[in-house]
Amino acid sequence: EKIINFPAVYDMLSRMKAKLDAGRSLLYCCARYVDIYKALEDIARDTKLTPEERQEMKKYTRLADAFTPLAKGMNSEYANQNAYDAISIHGGSGFIMEYKCQRLFRDARIFSIYEGTTQLQVVAAIRYITNGTYLSIIKEMLENEVSDDLKPLKERVAKLVNLYEAAINKVKEANDQAVHDFLARRL
Repeated sequence: EKIINFPAVYDMLSRMKAKLDAGRSLLYCCARYVDIYKALEDIARDTKLTPEERQEMKKYTRLADAFTPLAKGMNSEYANQNAYDAISIHGGSGFIMEYKCQRLFRDARIFSIYEGTTQLQVVAAIRYITNGTYLSIIKEMLENEVSDDLKPLKERVAKLVNLYEAAINKVKEANDQAVHDFLARRL
């Protein structure tokens, strides 16, 4: 029987794919923000930007600044989790040199250290959590129309957004930097 037919393995593979897809989506979104503000910076070197273009550059610079630590932190953690699960799926064989898992595991481990630890990415992201940047973007995305088959999912996401907003407000009410720093990763 194929290994994917075992429910526990199928569950692991499904979660790995979901993390990979979520990470890619966030990375592409962040890269888009960076590309737009960099393009506007390049244009500004040659010609004077219009007020609308300056506003756009400011907006996309802020979005790139907000999403970069989120993309780095989330993708490095997901890479670690997926590499760990890949080794688990392969059993003890996952550690031997004949399998790519062992190299991917080492590569993934350094991701969360090399470009600034995940904890530093969290510190960089916390202000965008507490000032409502992420929340406003999520709410803006929820205003988009979706097909009928995705409406139940959109409703579930809207409920989760309300819970997320309540959690953020609870942390802000504490008015304590230590509480903010401690709970930042969970937000």
